[in-house]
Parts: sequence; structure tokens; C-alpha cells
Amino acid sequence: EKSEDTSIVIDYNRCESCGNCEKICPYDAIHLTGADRKPVIDPSKCLECGKCISVCPTEAISGGSR
Repeated sequence: EKSEDTSIVIDYNRCESCGNCEKICPYDAIHLTGADRKPVIDPSKCLECGKCISVCPTEAISGGSR
């Protein structure tokens, strides 16, 4: 799903909640939340650098300026 005000898109059907995106984000813009521990992007912090895209093992994250 597209986060409001950012071009980063997360396909929750492909996401395995590994946490790689949360760990790599230099802007603290991604956090795993909820019972299913899915990543949510804070558009006020996300600078669309694409680091989260590069570390996603299932290619569930796309978009940004990568």
C-alpha cells in the first residue's frame, strides 16, 4: 500500500516482516507495527532514499528515487 505523501509502496502480501527495512532506514521512517508486525512508513520522515527497497528480500517495497 502507498503511504500518504511518499512514493514508497509496500506490498503487504509479499512482506515477511523481517525488519530489514526498519533497521536500514537512516531517517527512522519505518516501523513494524500491529500484531502482524508489518512495516509502516512515516511520510514526514521518509526522504525516499530507497535503502529499504534494496534490502527487502521479497521485493515487497518499491517506488522512491532508487
